[in-house]
Amino acid sequence: LDLIYRNRSAPRIRLITNEFNQSPSSILIKLEGTKCNRDGIGSRVELKFKNHTLMRSVKAGDMFLSQSTKWLHFALNSSDFPEEVLVYWNGGEREEFIGLNKKGHYLLVQGKGEAQQIHKLNNEKLINQVDQKFTKQNFSDHVYLPVRFPFPIISYRGPDASLKTIDSYDKSLILNFWDTQDKSSEEELSFLNRNSLNFKKEKIEVVSLSLDSLENAGQAYEVIDKMKYKNEWGFLNDESKKQIQNWINKLFDRHESFHVPLSLFIDSNGCCIAIFKRSMENISLSELVKFNNLSKLDQWHYAPPLKGSWFTFPPSERFVRSFVQDRQK
Repeated sequence: LDLIYRNRSAPRIRLITNEFNQSPSSILIKLEGTKCNRDGIGSRVELKFKNHTLMRSVKAGDMFLSQSTKWLHFALNSSDFPEEVLVYWNGGEREEFIGLNKKGHYLLVQGKGEAQQIHKLNNEKLINQVDQKFTKQNFSDHVYLPVRFPFPIISYRGPDASLKTIDSYDKSLILNFWDTQDKSSEEELSFLNRNSLNFKKEKIEVVSLSLDSLENAGQAYEVIDKMKYKNEWGFLNDESKKQIQNWINKLFDRHESFHVPLSLFIDSNGCCIAIFKRSMENISLSELVKFNNLSKLDQWHYAPPLKGSWFTFPPSERFVRSFVQDRQK
Protein backbone atom coordinates (compact mmCIF):
# COMPACT_ATOMS: atom_id res chain seq x y z
CA LEU A 1 0.00 0.00 0.00
CA ASP A 2 1.40 3.39 -1.05
CA LEU A 3 0.18 6.64 0.45
CA ILE A 4 -0.20 10.12 -1.03
CA TYR A 5 -1.42 12.79 1.36
CA ARG A 6 -1.51 16.54 1.76
CA ASN A 7 -2.08 18.95 4.64
CA ARG A 8 -4.04 22.16 4.56
CA SER A 9 -1.47 24.13 6.58
CA ALA A 10 1.59 21.88 6.65
CA PRO A 11 4.19 20.55 4.20
CA ARG A 12 2.37 19.99 0.96
CA ILE A 13 1.87 16.75 -0.95
CA ARG A 14 3.79 13.75 0.39
CA LEU A 15 4.31 10.44 -1.38
CA ILE A 16 5.09 7.48 0.87
CA THR A 17 5.87 4.29 -1.03
CA ASN A 18 5.97 0.73 0.21
CA GLU A 19 9.46 -0.50 -0.68
CA PHE A 20 9.33 -3.88 1.07
CA ASN A 21 10.48 -6.65 -1.26
CA GLN A 22 7.84 -9.21 -0.47
CA SER A 23 4.99 -10.96 -2.20
CA PRO A 24 1.62 -9.14 -2.15
CA SER A 25 -0.26 -9.54 1.13
CA SER A 26 -3.46 -7.83 0.09
CA ILE A 27 -6.20 -7.71 -2.52
CA LEU A 28 -7.00 -4.37 -4.17
CA ILE A 29 -10.25 -4.05 -6.08
CA LYS A 30 -11.49 -1.36 -8.43
CA LEU A 31 -15.09 -1.31 -9.60
CA GLU A 32 -16.38 -0.30 -13.02
CA GLY A 33 -20.09 0.22 -13.32
CA THR A 34 -22.03 -0.36 -16.55
CA LYS A 35 -25.58 0.13 -15.27
CA CYS A 36 -24.75 2.37 -12.32
CA ASN A 37 -22.16 5.18 -12.37
CA ARG A 38 -18.85 4.20 -14.00
CA ASP A 39 -16.75 4.50 -10.81
CA GLY A 40 -19.16 2.38 -8.81
CA ILE A 41 -19.54 5.12 -6.20
CA GLY A 42 -21.96 3.99 -3.51
CA SER A 43 -21.27 0.29 -4.18
CA ARG A 44 -20.04 -2.16 -1.54
CA VAL A 45 -17.63 -5.09 -1.85
CA GLU A 46 -17.65 -8.00 0.60
CA LEU A 47 -14.91 -10.60 0.94
CA LYS A 48 -16.27 -13.58 2.86
CA PHE A 49 -13.86 -15.82 4.76
CA LYS A 50 -14.51 -18.90 6.84
CA ASN A 51 -14.92 -17.02 10.12
CA HIS A 52 -15.32 -13.38 9.15
CA THR A 53 -16.25 -10.89 6.41
CA LEU A 54 -14.39 -7.79 5.20
CA MET A 55 -16.38 -4.92 3.68
CA ARG A 56 -15.32 -1.80 1.78
CA SER A 57 -17.39 0.90 0.06
CA VAL A 58 -16.50 3.24 -2.80
CA LYS A 59 -16.90 6.85 -1.67
CA ALA A 60 -17.06 10.09 -3.62
CA GLY A 61 -15.03 12.05 -1.06
CA ASP A 62 -13.32 11.81 2.32
CA MET A 63 -13.21 14.65 4.84
CA PHE A 64 -12.53 18.29 4.00
CA LEU A 65 -11.16 18.91 0.47
CA SER A 66 -10.00 15.28 0.32
CA GLN A 67 -10.45 12.34 -2.04
CA SER A 68 -9.12 8.85 -1.47
CA THR A 69 -8.27 6.40 -4.22
CA LYS A 70 -11.15 4.40 -5.66
CA TRP A 71 -9.11 1.25 -5.15
CA LEU A 72 -10.55 -0.78 -2.27
CA HIS A 73 -7.73 -2.20 -0.17
CA PHE A 74 -8.16 -5.47 1.74
CA ALA A 75 -5.16 -6.36 3.94
CA LEU A 76 -4.88 -10.12 4.46
CA ASN A 77 -2.86 -12.55 6.51
CA SER A 78 -0.47 -14.78 4.58
CA SER A 79 -2.85 -17.76 4.85
CA ASP A 80 -6.10 -15.82 4.32
CA PHE A 81 -8.06 -16.04 1.10
CA PRO A 82 -11.73 -15.23 0.49
CA GLU A 83 -14.17 -18.04 -0.17
CA GLU A 84 -16.65 -15.67 -1.81
CA VAL A 85 -16.48 -12.17 -3.36
CA LEU A 86 -19.73 -10.20 -3.55
CA VAL A 87 -20.47 -6.76 -4.97
CA TYR A 88 -23.59 -4.82 -4.03
CA TRP A 89 -23.79 -2.29 -6.83
CA ASN A 90 -25.26 1.17 -6.39
CA GLY A 91 -28.88 0.58 -7.33
CA GLY A 92 -29.32 -2.65 -5.37
CA GLU A 93 -27.96 -5.32 -7.74
CA ARG A 94 -26.01 -8.14 -6.06
CA GLU A 95 -23.26 -9.87 -8.08
CA GLU A 96 -20.80 -12.63 -7.22
CA PHE A 97 -17.33 -12.59 -8.80
CA ILE A 98 -14.88 -15.40 -9.47
CA GLY A 99 -11.27 -15.29 -10.67
CA LEU A 100 -9.64 -13.84 -7.57
CA ASN A 101 -7.30 -16.79 -7.16
CA LYS A 102 -4.30 -14.92 -5.77
CA LYS A 103 -3.45 -11.66 -4.09
CA GLY A 104 -2.94 -8.54 -6.20
CA HIS A 105 -4.92 -5.89 -8.13
CA TYR A 106 -8.29 -6.69 -9.74
CA LEU A 107 -10.85 -4.85 -11.86
CA LEU A 108 -14.47 -5.91 -11.34
CA VAL A 109 -16.78 -4.83 -14.18
CA GLN A 110 -20.51 -4.84 -13.53
CA GLY A 111 -22.28 -7.70 -15.28
CA LYS A 112 -19.19 -9.78 -16.13
CA GLY A 113 -18.98 -11.86 -12.95
CA GLU A 114 -15.27 -12.59 -13.41
CA ALA A 115 -12.46 -10.49 -11.99
CA GLN A 116 -9.75 -9.18 -14.29
CA GLN A 117 -6.28 -9.13 -12.74
CA ILE A 118 -4.09 -6.17 -13.64
CA HIS A 119 -0.44 -5.48 -12.95
CA LYS A 120 0.54 -3.12 -10.16
CA LEU A 121 0.93 0.46 -11.34
CA ASN A 122 4.47 1.77 -11.79
CA ASN A 123 4.95 4.84 -9.61
CA GLU A 124 8.57 5.47 -10.64
CA LYS A 125 7.66 8.38 -12.92
CA LEU A 126 5.58 9.98 -10.19
CA ILE A 127 8.35 9.54 -7.61
CA ASN A 128 10.87 11.26 -9.87
CA GLN A 129 8.60 14.29 -10.09
CA VAL A 130 8.54 14.83 -6.31
CA ASP A 131 10.07 18.15 -5.28
CA GLN A 132 13.74 17.42 -4.51
CA LYS A 133 14.76 20.94 -3.51
CA PHE A 134 14.74 20.18 0.21
CA THR A 135 16.04 16.75 1.17
CA LYS A 136 14.63 14.90 4.13
CA GLN A 137 16.41 14.78 7.47
CA ASN A 138 18.48 11.64 7.81
CA PHE A 139 18.11 10.79 11.48
CA SER A 140 15.09 10.11 13.66
CA ASP A 141 16.86 11.17 16.88
CA HIS A 142 16.98 14.89 16.15
CA VAL A 143 14.49 17.57 15.21
CA TYR A 144 15.14 20.72 13.23
CA LEU A 145 12.40 23.13 14.25
CA PRO A 146 10.45 24.91 11.48
CA VAL A 147 10.61 28.21 13.39
CA ARG A 148 12.88 29.59 16.11
CA PHE A 149 11.24 29.13 19.48
CA PRO A 150 12.26 31.40 22.41
CA PHE A 151 13.95 29.37 25.12
CA PRO A 152 13.05 30.02 28.78
CA ILE A 153 15.44 31.65 31.23
CA ILE A 154 17.04 28.92 33.33
CA SER A 155 19.54 28.80 36.18
CA TYR A 156 22.10 26.27 37.38
CA ARG A 157 24.85 25.75 39.93
CA GLY A 158 28.40 25.94 38.66
CA PRO A 159 31.06 23.44 39.79
CA ASP A 160 32.02 25.95 42.52
CA ALA A 161 28.35 26.01 43.72
CA SER A 162 27.81 29.56 42.42
CA LEU A 163 24.36 30.34 41.00
CA LYS A 164 24.38 31.12 37.27
CA THR A 165 21.63 32.14 34.87
CA ILE A 166 21.29 31.65 31.12
CA ASP A 167 19.25 34.67 30.10
CA SER A 168 21.28 36.44 27.42
CA TYR A 169 23.33 35.28 24.46
CA ASP A 170 26.18 36.88 22.54
CA LYS A 171 26.78 33.73 20.48
CA SER A 172 25.06 30.47 19.60
CA LEU A 173 24.83 27.86 22.34
CA ILE A 174 24.71 24.07 22.58
CA LEU A 175 22.94 23.32 25.84
CA ASN A 176 23.63 19.72 26.81
CA PHE A 177 21.93 17.74 29.59
CA TRP A 178 23.52 14.60 31.01
CA ASP A 179 23.49 12.19 33.94
CA THR A 180 26.20 9.93 35.39
CA GLN A 181 23.67 7.07 35.59
CA ASP A 182 23.40 7.06 31.80
CA LYS A 183 26.40 5.66 29.90
CA SER A 184 25.48 7.36 26.62
CA SER A 185 25.61 10.71 28.43
CA GLU A 186 29.32 10.23 29.07
CA GLU A 187 29.87 9.37 25.40
CA GLU A 188 28.10 12.58 24.42
CA LEU A 189 30.27 14.58 26.82
CA SER A 190 33.33 13.01 25.24
CA PHE A 191 32.13 14.05 21.77
CA LEU A 192 31.50 17.64 22.90
CA ASN A 193 34.90 17.71 24.60
CA ARG A 194 36.76 16.49 21.49
CA ASN A 195 35.07 19.14 19.36
CA SER A 196 35.28 22.05 21.81
CA LEU A 197 37.88 23.86 19.69
CA ASN A 198 35.80 23.43 16.51
CA PHE A 199 32.75 24.84 18.27
CA LYS A 200 34.73 27.87 19.42
CA LYS A 201 35.94 28.52 15.87
CA GLU A 202 32.30 28.72 14.78
CA LYS A 203 31.47 30.95 17.77
CA ILE A 204 29.32 28.28 19.39
CA GLU A 205 29.44 28.01 23.17
CA VAL A 206 28.83 24.67 24.92
CA VAL A 207 27.28 24.33 28.38
CA SER A 208 26.74 20.84 29.84
CA LEU A 209 24.35 20.60 32.79
CA SER A 210 24.13 17.52 34.96
CA LEU A 211 20.79 16.21 36.20
CA ASP A 212 22.48 14.27 39.00
CA SER A 213 21.08 14.52 42.51
CA LEU A 214 23.18 15.71 45.44
CA GLU A 215 23.92 12.08 46.30
CA ASN A 216 25.53 11.51 42.88
CA ALA A 217 27.22 14.91 42.55
CA GLY A 218 30.58 13.40 43.46
CA GLN A 219 30.37 11.03 40.51
CA ALA A 220 29.72 13.98 38.19
CA TYR A 221 32.94 15.68 39.37
CA GLU A 222 34.84 12.43 38.79
CA VAL A 223 33.57 12.12 35.19
CA ILE A 224 34.45 15.74 34.41
CA ASP A 225 37.91 15.53 36.01
CA LYS A 226 38.77 12.23 34.36
CA MET A 227 37.75 13.58 30.96
CA LYS A 228 39.46 16.95 31.53
CA TYR A 229 36.31 18.54 30.23
CA LYS A 230 37.00 21.86 28.50
CA ASN A 231 33.47 23.28 28.20
CA GLU A 232 31.35 25.10 30.76
CA TRP A 233 29.37 22.75 33.03
CA GLY A 234 27.24 22.66 36.16
CA PHE A 235 24.14 21.21 37.83
CA LEU A 236 20.61 21.99 36.61
CA ASN A 237 18.20 22.86 39.42
CA ASP A 238 14.76 21.24 39.71
CA GLU A 239 12.81 24.40 38.91
CA SER A 240 14.67 24.94 35.64
CA LYS A 241 14.20 21.27 34.75
CA LYS A 242 10.42 21.74 35.12
CA GLN A 243 10.60 24.86 32.94
CA ILE A 244 12.38 22.96 30.17
CA GLN A 245 9.96 20.04 30.41
CA ASN A 246 6.99 22.42 30.09
CA TRP A 247 8.67 24.15 27.15
CA ILE A 248 9.19 20.82 25.34
CA ASN A 249 5.58 19.84 26.05
CA LYS A 250 4.39 22.98 24.28
CA LEU A 251 6.34 22.08 21.15
CA PHE A 252 5.16 18.49 20.77
CA ASP A 253 1.73 16.87 20.96
CA ARG A 254 3.31 13.73 22.37
CA HIS A 255 4.73 14.58 25.78
CA GLU A 256 7.82 12.66 26.78
CA SER A 257 9.73 12.66 30.05
CA PHE A 258 13.12 14.36 30.30
CA HIS A 259 15.55 11.79 28.84
CA VAL A 260 19.32 12.20 28.62
CA PRO A 261 21.48 12.80 26.79
CA LEU A 262 19.56 15.75 25.39
CA SER A 263 21.09 18.72 23.59
CA LEU A 264 19.49 21.94 22.36
CA PHE A 265 20.97 24.26 19.76
CA ILE A 266 20.09 27.86 20.62
CA ASP A 267 20.89 30.82 18.38
CA SER A 268 22.40 34.13 19.45
CA ASN A 269 18.90 35.57 19.97
CA GLY A 270 18.02 32.97 22.59
CA CYS A 271 15.79 30.89 20.31
CA CYS A 272 16.03 27.13 19.97
CA ILE A 273 16.31 25.84 16.40
CA ALA A 274 17.23 22.17 16.88
CA ILE A 275 16.73 19.40 19.45
CA PHE A 276 19.03 16.37 19.66
CA LYS A 277 17.36 13.59 21.61
CA ARG A 278 20.39 11.35 21.85
CA SER A 279 23.81 11.89 20.31
CA MET A 280 24.96 14.81 18.17
CA GLU A 281 27.77 12.73 16.71
CA ASN A 282 25.83 11.97 13.51
CA ILE A 283 25.40 15.67 12.79
CA SER A 284 28.21 17.49 11.02
CA LEU A 285 29.16 20.88 12.39
CA SER A 286 28.90 22.39 8.91
CA GLU A 287 25.29 21.18 8.66
CA LEU A 288 24.50 22.79 12.00
CA VAL A 289 26.08 26.09 10.99
CA LYS A 290 24.29 25.98 7.63
CA PHE A 291 20.92 25.46 9.30
CA ASN A 292 21.61 28.29 11.75
CA ASN A 293 22.27 30.65 8.83
CA LEU A 294 19.13 29.78 6.87
CA SER A 295 16.51 32.43 6.26
CA LYS A 296 13.17 32.03 8.02
CA LEU A 297 11.55 30.77 4.84
CA ASP A 298 14.31 28.24 4.05
CA GLN A 299 14.26 26.96 7.64
CA TRP A 300 10.49 26.58 7.32
CA HIS A 301 10.96 24.35 4.25
CA TYR A 302 14.01 22.45 5.49
CA ALA A 303 12.66 21.35 8.87
CA PRO A 304 10.00 18.74 7.89
CA PRO A 305 11.39 15.18 8.07
CA LEU A 306 10.01 14.25 4.63
CA LYS A 307 10.88 15.63 1.21
CA GLY A 308 8.84 18.55 -0.01
CA SER A 309 8.03 22.08 1.02
CA TRP A 310 5.23 24.01 2.68
CA PHE A 311 2.74 26.04 0.69
CA THR A 312 2.20 28.42 3.61
CA PHE A 313 4.55 30.99 5.12
CA PRO A 314 6.24 30.90 8.55
CA PRO A 315 4.22 32.36 11.44
CA SER A 316 5.14 35.78 12.75
CA GLU A 317 7.59 36.21 15.63
CA ARG A 318 4.76 37.63 17.70
CA PHE A 319 2.72 34.46 17.21
CA VAL A 320 5.69 32.22 18.07
CA ARG A 321 6.44 34.16 21.24
CA SER A 322 2.81 34.01 22.33
CA PHE A 323 2.88 30.25 21.64
CA VAL A 324 5.77 29.73 24.04
CA GLN A 325 5.30 32.07 26.99
CA ASP A 326 7.87 30.71 29.41
CA ARG A 327 10.53 33.21 28.36
CA GLN A 328 9.27 36.15 30.38
CA LYS A 329 11.41 38.38 32.53
